[in-house]
Amino acid sequence: MITGVIGPSDEEIEHLIKKCYIDSVYEKASLKFYSGFYGEAQVVLVICGVGKVNACIATQVLIDILEVTHIILTGAAGALGDSLKHGDVVISTAVAHHDLPQEILTEYHPWMKSIFIEADTAMVNECIRIAGEDQDHGNIYAGKMISGEEFIASSEKRKRLDSFGAMCVDMESASIAQTCYVNHIPFVVIRSISDHADEESVESFETHVESVSLNALCLVEKLLVSLHKPLI
Repeated sequence: MITGVIGPSDEEIEHLIKKCYIDSVYEKASLKFYSGFYGEAQVVLVICGVGKVNACIATQVLIDILEVTHIILTGAAGALGDSLKHGDVVISTAVAHHDLPQEILTEYHPWMKSIFIEADTAMVNECIRIAGEDQDHGNIYAGKMISGEEFIASSEKRKRLDSFGAMCVDMESASIAQTCYVNHIPFVVIRSISDHADEESVESFETHVESVSLNALCLVEKLLVSLHKPLI
């Protein structure tokens, strides 16, 4: 098993990269892929850049060239519900694009049955199990996520996204989910709330992105350990 771990920016994943033993760095598509180990877990980590296209490029390289078997996306997100607070963590149950018409995905490749792409059940359930044992790093929830090529920083725009029934919004998760879907690669997204997708979001994101990302990374680290436990 080789797990690919993706973060959009330095602040969202660099802490984990520093904790890993890195034995090689592979450069492709203007990206650096850090191969090594987190404890017994064999990992490849990458800072993909912001946006769905950047995330898709990194994911396909991880799959085609670095032969990862599982993918975890981590980072920050904007809350779509008033109940979520800064630092709360959301585990993806399913992910969708909020800026694509449904027929683009259902009537054309990849001919999906729904706009929502389901995360790997086993990975999600393991995250939930881990979360039940330890909630020292913010509250942890499981729910839907949505993504689009826009940073949502308007209460009016946030309200337009209510129909998706998602807990949070970001700019990468859906493209990684779709890339994993067409390649039959198990994935899960673990994100922490940095803002509330409103008029204060830009400042809030810049202020909180690094600190809240540590909460998501805490769960990522525990998931890596669990996924790579030796069989008895």
